[in-house]
Amino acid sequence: LHNVNATSDDVSMNAQMFSNQENVGEAPVAEFAIFDFGGSWIYSDSVDAPAVGWQQTDFDDASWSYGVGEFGFGDGDESTLLDFGPDSNQKTCTYYFRKDIVLTAIDEESLLTLDLVYDDGMVIYMNGQEVERVRMADGVVTHTTFATSTVGNNAKISIIIPSSYLV
Repeated sequence: LHNVNATSDDVSMNAQMFSNQENVGEAPVAEFAIFDFGGSWIYSDSVDAPAVGWQQTDFDDASWSYGVGEFGFGDGDESTLLDFGPDSNQKTCTYYFRKDIVLTAIDEESLLTLDLVYDDGMVIYMNGQEVERVRMADGVVTHTTFATSTVGNNAKISIIIPSSYLV
């Protein structure tokens, strides 16, 4: 999750994911929740960048924090407050979130839908692969890369993720 600038007044993140299988002939669409809004996440709000490979499945995140969504700076709707650093005029640019999920009944035709509440930009990874960028420039994204534009607090987006991103 990336701020648009160092003095941004808020960031926010919350997510839910569900699976939906496409209709096959006369078969109905099967849909089930994988995780809901307000769920638990492992996160880093450090002013320092995480170790290389933080988005890989085998990354050791034992030193990261634990919290539940919604995350943000404290405008009243958060369950977990993020630390923006020691200077409110030089806030941490990037916040990192990880979630382990285990799926045992997803077939090759399934699609995953990730619904996100966010402010301002983000790069989404699944199993170490980049899935989507929202308000982020092309090219290398680092701990100090700002979002390309701002959105209203608690903007929403749905991202369809093919099951090919699953391990």
